[in-house]
Amino acid sequence: MEDQLAAFLASVLPGARDVSISNFRKLTEGFSYETAMFTASWRRGHDVEQRDLVLRIEPADAVAVGPCPLHWQYRILSALQHTDVPIPAPLAFEPSNSVLGRPFMLVSRVAGEVPIAWGAGIEDQQQRRLIADRFVEVLARVHRVDWQGADLGFMLMGADPQRLNPARREIERWERVVEELSIRPEPILREALLWCKANEPRADKLVLCHGDYRLSNFIWADGEIKALLDWEIATINDPMCDLGWTSLRCWRGTDPNLITGLLPREEFHALYEKYSGQRVDSRHVFFWEVLGNVHMACILIQSMHGLDRGTVRDLRMMALEQNMFRPILKEITDLLRF
Repeated sequence: MEDQLAAFLASVLPGARDVSISNFRKLTEGFSYETAMFTASWRRGHDVEQRDLVLRIEPADAVAVGPCPLHWQYRILSALQHTDVPIPAPLAFEPSNSVLGRPFMLVSRVAGEVPIAWGAGIEDQQQRRLIADRFVEVLARVHRVDWQGADLGFMLMGADPQRLNPARREIERWERVVEELSIRPEPILREALLWCKANEPRADKLVLCHGDYRLSNFIWADGEIKALLDWEIATINDPMCDLGWTSLRCWRGTDPNLITGLLPREEFHALYEKYSGQRVDSRHVFFWEVLGNVHMACILIQSMHGLDRGTVRDLRMMALEQNMFRPILKEITDLLRF
């Protein structure tokens, strides 16, 4: 793989020669995309240049791919590098299977830490408050992106933004997963989807939504969020979608009262209104929290389906039903008071 990456970089870096790869390391985080870090060095003229890079390879099992495929993710990053949203700078995308056997993209590695809800640093209340403030402010930046001006309208797949009902689109997407991939009846999810159909909101506006906005999906350094990661479920959607997803209980870590392990719900909403200038509609957020739990359950169904048919071989998947899937079903029943 290192030799193949070196040859690929020599072909995409203007004037680069004698490209070499060092410190190659595969990462174990995440359940879908294969990810690795490495350092690339090359000569350009009389100079030696070096860059730390991250490699993301499209999953071998198409079932594991989210709504936003890898080439979309690269286009999103390419558009966002001209905005104030912090991202890892995109370097190259290879759509074919000819180099590494699957499509992949390369982005710059951003120095810093990835906070998690149960990490030691987050126990410091002052640090947690600072992270929470920057977390909400950056979410407001994402939602302010002029997605049409940034040429991100392709994410609508030809739908008319004036007529698009993103709630119905998402309900139908996850309904298909329940119908086609469940390996047993899922009455709680089917009932929840019926509730969603009966209570779907109309979006007041459409914005770029990150889709997976939470701790563990950004890099933190020097008191700032330096890069948002994992754009694989980004959509053009109701901004309340991101607020609902962030509210999922499975992201709350050791304190169930703190949204994504950072701050209480009321404070989270107040901060969002402060930075976005937009009113938070709690009813819409609740809808997207319910549908977010269905969405998360469906991601796990996709993974369990792949494990069942032998296309997914990550043994960590064997613990998902007990540790995540059943608690999510319990959360749905609690939210909807089934």
